[in-house]
Amino acid sequence: MAISQPIQHQSDFMNLDDTIGNTMGKVPSTPYRPTPITPPAISLSRNTQDKKRKQEHLADNFTNSNFILTGYCPQQEEQAQLLDLIVYDIPAKWDSYTLLGNLSFWGKIISISTKVHKKYLSARVRLIPNYAYLKVYNGGEWIVRLRGIPIRWFPVS
Repeated sequence: MAISQPIQHQSDFMNLDDTIGNTMGKVPSTPYRPTPITPPAISLSRNTQDKKRKQEHLADNFTNSNFILTGYCPQQEEQAQLLDLIVYDIPAKWDSYTLLGNLSFWGKIISISTKVHKKYLSARVRLIPNYAYLKVYNGGEWIVRLRGIPIRWFPVS
């Protein structure tokens, strides 16, 4: 069942430009001019300052100490167990003393060379591992725990 309605033309409808009744006066239209929105400079500069301060703090931790030499000389029988490792995903908040203290749980540290990568650092570690970590290394595991944090380690080729 189709209901037919009379077709109305557009001009039959009221337009917004049409006026109803008596108006006091017409306001002349002004051309549209977009105004640029500028972001507040204070919050951006504060964020930038905070980032610089954090980067300077991390750089201060390892200033002139990106190479740590412990002075330990391995014995002749320990030379066969000497490992040269690259260790990744160490928190950059750790200073050289904390890093050395935590890595000493793996065995006798000979040297550590570090490089900071934003919030993490990588280290090249030469050490004589203790029995537990030598077993883990020989087992082929490439993720170990360092103070409860999963750390990746790989042999230096």
